[in-house]
Amino acid sequence: APACGWLWWALLTAFALAPVACVPALPDTKTQYGVMIDAGSGGSRAHLFQWETRRFSSLPPSLSVPLTSVAWTEKVTPGLSAYWQYPRAVTTVLSSLIEWVKDQLKAEKKWWHYYPIYLKATAGLRELEAGPRAGIMKVIRAW
Repeated sequence: APACGWLWWALLTAFALAPVACVPALPDTKTQYGVMIDAGSGGSRAHLFQWETRRFSSLPPSLSVPLTSVAWTEKVTPGLSAYWQYPRAVTTVLSSLIEWVKDQLKAEKKWWHYYPIYLKATAGLRELEAGPRAGIMKVIRAW
């Protein structure tokens, strides 16, 4: 029983300290960015958003409101659903959108790996049958 008690406290201490060592550093910038790709039936649009970096140093943490503009939107056609016969081709479309985002954020290159990218598959992909839709999404997830 004493050995189990020692092991319990050792594990508890290790788990309590682990998050401190594993938390990645936030970008040392005032502003953060994120991308939402709207994969619609008529085309795919990359929307670039920015918001003030949130520091969770107080409770409750301060709120930050994402901002964007028409200038921070890029559209390519056709929509991803048009590639249902050649799902691997969607990576070309997505790559062109991501290259556009990178071009907009050249000065932030050091922090690119922190910026989230979300894909919202709207009507175009939802209208496909399950097999072709799954094929496209499989390629996107692997990409």
